[in-house]
Amino acid sequence: MKRLSLIMILALAFALSGCSDKEEPKKAPESISRNEETKEPAKIDKDDADAKPDTQTPSVEEKSDKADEPVSDKTTPGKTLTEIKSIIMASIGASGAVEMDAEAMSSIYGFDTAHIAEAAGFVLMEGTFPHEVIMVKGKDASCASALESLLKVKLESFVEQSKGYDPENYALAQKCKVEKNGNYVALFLSPDCEQIKSVYEKYIK
Repeated sequence: MKRLSLIMILALAFALSGCSDKEEPKKAPESISRNEETKEPAKIDKDDADAKPDTQTPSVEEKSDKADEPVSDKTTPGKTLTEIKSIIMASIGASGAVEMDAEAMSSIYGFDTAHIAEAAGFVLMEGTFPHEVIMVKGKDASCASALESLLKVKLESFVEQSKGYDPENYALAQKCKVEKNGNYVALFLSPDCEQIKSVYEKYIK
């Protein structure tokens, strides 16, 4: 009986010593437990938020505002020969000039109207050296060449006639040239031919 009691005492002692050796459960760190318990999202530090690049997609309103912004137009619209004629007349003060169109030029200089896409000019009979401005555009390269040939005939005749005047007029006539730029052809018989040419070349290059 004493032996049985001793065995039971030893078994109880072993059981008690086993319970005392068990580790206590670890506690969760305070930095995690507070957020996990309340299920609140972790806060992001302000400095970290500023460091992140802005990858937000622009809203529909922002896109529409950008679409409405004006686009700079770097091209300068060309002017018609009629508009250039008006600018030339104003620059030399040819207020009383007789203006010419394609029909008038055809009868005076022998142009074929079928060759002409555009024409403008004027004549101002003033002094011994009149202002005579002729500007035409050929429908194509061959038409422009035909118009150029006729204007060269006109220029040669004008220079020859000016020999009968004083040397000053003859010198001025020799400065006049037939100008050809692509399909545009012009002749400026004027004491202001250099000034007229500079205006013309601003728009016809």
